[in-house]
Amino acid sequence: MATDFVKQNDLEFVSQLEQMKANLPTYLAVLGLSAADMGLANTMADAMAWIVLRNNAAPGFTQDWSKLRDQVRLGIGGDILQPMPVPPDVTTPPAIIPVNIEKKYRALVKRIKSSDAYTTGIGENLGIEAPKTIPDFSTYKPVFKLKLTAGQVLIIWKKLQAQGINIYKKVDNGAWFKLDFDGTPNYLDTSATPPAGITQNWSYKLRYVKGDVEVGEFSDVMSITVAGA
Repeated sequence: MATDFVKQNDLEFVSQLEQMKANLPTYLAVLGLSAADMGLANTMADAMAWIVLRNNAAPGFTQDWSKLRDQVRLGIGGDILQPMPVPPDVTTPPAIIPVNIEKKYRALVKRIKSSDAYTTGIGENLGIEAPKTIPDFSTYKPVFKLKLTAGQVLIIWKKLQAQGINIYKKVDNGAWFKLDFDGTPNYLDTSATPPAGITQNWSYKLRYVKGDVEVGEFSDVMSITVAGA
């Protein structure tokens, strides 16, 4: 399992740092952290917010100057001169601006998660647990392979986040029937093989099961020739 979870978008990373800054005091003693750790969380949040917000303001300042130039030279934007662009405020930086904040953040997260008192709930409050993704089971469609193993058919499939699969089978041109439910990949079909000298076409289709209910789509049909020993 990954020891950290870092937002890639700058503004989202700022929010993540701010969340740790706001909530870490509650867990400082519980997690065995020091005042220096809290100070680091504070300085990382303050510095990153200051840098990112001003970095985001800079392109707008440049664009405003370009519009003003076009108006002065070409009259684009009307005959009334637009106000002078207001430069971003860079006059009050934080007292401490650490370098390589993401690396320091990852190291602090790793220490937090290594604490015996750490829980997922604490991590969620600190913003260091990745959000749980809820799969869309309606789009689930099994993909599987068939393989002959000592004359028997092995169905090779992946479980994903389902409970398991229902396996349907037909022999030659017969009717489909439910062969079995399998909750753990892979599945070996131990049905009786054809009589000696006879070959049969065994076809299979699978469907995922969640909460004892079939979900998603049926798989494509896969077939294999089985010969009697």
